Amino acid sequence: MKNRVLYLALILMFFHCAISAQSFWQPVAPVPPTMRVYSTCVIGSKAYFWCEFGQVYSTGDAGNSFTFYPWYTPFDNSGFGDNVSSGISFADSLIGYITDRIRGEFRTTDGGHHWVKVSPDYAGAQMVGFASPKVGFKCGGGGFFKTTDAGLTWTYLQTPLFDEGNINNMFLQDETNLWILKSHSYGTYSGAGIWQSSNGGKKWTKLNTGIISDSLNEVVYADFHMNPTGTGYAAGRIHRVLQKQTYGIILKTTDFGKSWTTQEFPGEYYNKLEVINDSTCVVFGNFDGYYGKVCYRRTGNMGQSWETGSDFEGRGNYNSFYSSVYIPTQNSILVSTVSGIYKSTDAGKSFTRLTSNRDVYAGEVSFDNRPRSPETQLSAVVAPYYKDLIVSRDGGSTWILKHLPKDFNLDFTHLSISGNCMYLTERQFVLYKSTDFGDSWQEIYFDHYGGVSGVYALSADSIVVQGYPYLCTTADGGKNWRYAPLTGIFLNEIKMYSGFKVLGTGGLDRQSSRVGIIYSSTDGGNNWRVQDIAANELTHAEFIDDLTGFAIGGRKIYATRDGGNSWKVINTDAVAFTFYDKYRGVILTENSSLVTSDAGLTWKKGNLNFNSLEAKLFFNRRGDLFASSYSRLYIYPDALSQIPPAQKEYVPVENAFRVYPNHPNPFNPATTIRYEIPSKIHVELKVFDMLGRQVAELVNEEQSAGEYNVLFNGSSLPSGVYIYSIQAGKHKESKKIMLIK
Repeated sequence: MKNRVLYLALILMFFHCAISAQSFWQPVAPVPPTMRVYSTCVIGSKAYFWCEFGQVYSTGDAGNSFTFYPWYTPFDNSGFGDNVSSGISFADSLIGYITDRIRGEFRTTDGGHHWVKVSPDYAGAQMVGFASPKVGFKCGGGGFFKTTDAGLTWTYLQTPLFDEGNINNMFLQDETNLWILKSHSYGTYSGAGIWQSSNGGKKWTKLNTGIISDSLNEVVYADFHMNPTGTGYAAGRIHRVLQKQTYGIILKTTDFGKSWTTQEFPGEYYNKLEVINDSTCVVFGNFDGYYGKVCYRRTGNMGQSWETGSDFEGRGNYNSFYSSVYIPTQNSILVSTVSGIYKSTDAGKSFTRLTSNRDVYAGEVSFDNRPRSPETQLSAVVAPYYKDLIVSRDGGSTWILKHLPKDFNLDFTHLSISGNCMYLTERQFVLYKSTDFGDSWQEIYFDHYGGVSGVYALSADSIVVQGYPYLCTTADGGKNWRYAPLTGIFLNEIKMYSGFKVLGTGGLDRQSSRVGIIYSSTDGGNNWRVQDIAANELTHAEFIDDLTGFAIGGRKIYATRDGGNSWKVINTDAVAFTFYDKYRGVILTENSSLVTSDAGLTWKKGNLNFNSLEAKLFFNRRGDLFASSYSRLYIYPDALSQIPPAQKEYVPVENAFRVYPNHPNPFNPATTIRYEIPSKIHVELKVFDMLGRQVAELVNEEQSAGEYNVLFNGSSLPSGVYIYSIQAGKHKESKKIMLIK
């Protein structure tokens, strides 16, 4: 194959870098998308992609940018086993049609921005195509139908096509010349063939391709194209039972299908072909089955020879073909695979994978929980295995692609951000810290055997790390650590809250089952409590104040209003939940969404439905909602506007007065007291003994907004418990400390 066309830099220039402000779920990463594509179609210069999870997207510039449309149906739409090769077609630039074997049929009149369901579920149609702006055809288990009004109404046409075999694909040359492809029937192994109609589907003739399908030769015809000149190509596969070998088959005709020549290639499974002209055709599929490695062959001499290449090696030497589309007006072929979208501008001689500044799998996602402002909130997405990192410094509106050090091994990685400081675990053994937005990383040592499976940063210095066999906490950026045993406890998530509160959610093995637990400490990690609250392992928990918290596990959401002493189930079909503040939150369920503006006391149906049974939610401080699901990150811009205003005044976390755990505690002879104030104010910091007598005055002055570390030296005092008190304006907080000599 010829060298690849070097246009990657040009592609990067034209990719959309900012996220659209339209109010529906849109992919953030990876872009170009890697979601499974069922089928494609072209109308003018625009190519449409029909995908899993009810997603449709398009490109009008051959892959330089993509437009994503609102999901047309809940997540459980058609799959690969549902004969979806021709499941989408457009009559013109506005009117399109989808035949979803599970969810029914859908029609758009605005280019895909809105879809209207026009049939019940399981309507029977599997494929659709338009031969002109008015005339189209659809077929499937329910029969063969024709429309003359762009899909508004359909007329049933009697055909002999449904007696045996399985319909795989349909090709329309114009309003009268049609072809249908069929594969063998399981059990009889007959019925495979190519059928032709030259009178608009009223009468059909089975073409003699010279290939017989029977119990020893199981034939599948996958794709077909006929040029007006009479030159046509077909592709598929044949499994020869006695040889225990599958062969890819490519057929060619030059007389409208009266005679055929066939070539076979062992171990290749062909699914799609793109015909450029009579001489040039490119065939796509996978080697040795459906997944693992993409195969493609190209002819430029009317099938006399078929070249192959290795342009689709993919990431991690793994790839799989989904679908392809040829856009004549753009002189481009786009190929959708597990590893993304590849493009050819030389009639299939070479392909280059498209990329952008959001071209990462969303393995770990984190938003700074202490941003200086909503407009400057730091967020990051780490792609496991590929050592890629995208960073946003504006709350997720725009992203910068960065590459982690080559010696990083990100098979299992975790990420947390606080105060513009990023913490990242690597290889399940190492903890790294970055203070320059991911440009450089410093290793932080802590004592553990391995199995690091979580990290959470409350601030730049206060973090908690799960590293077998301990849960490790530090209040000074890793200089000193506290260790709590994790024997028999399996945590899915860890968090640290203001003051001394540390919270872990997960499971505990008891007899023959694993129960859901909350593993918590209220004194910075000195003492721990295990609460058995659920029959299923917990995956996520949030406390919105000292008493009110929520947890999820086994599709159930549990709530507490007494600090975790008791819990009750409030939802039984939940996928995920999160809170923006102590009043406003959202629950995603299997088929809808719920919102609250009164701290979860009441929930109302919302408009934030998400098409997945697996998700993790994040609010940025601007009020956009993010969801990570199956290594993809989505955004619902301005989701907070979909939730009624909070019923009580709320002070945003970035403007709050904070007092952090002193460290060390117990101490001898000195400890550091750390606090943060949101604005210029008079501050008093004093220390008292247990009788209420003042033993030290550490601060009594006006201070500017910021974070302060004050050293208290107790070398002249006896061992015992003391109380330090901080007052900043109307805010006052006291905490106990212990001096041990």
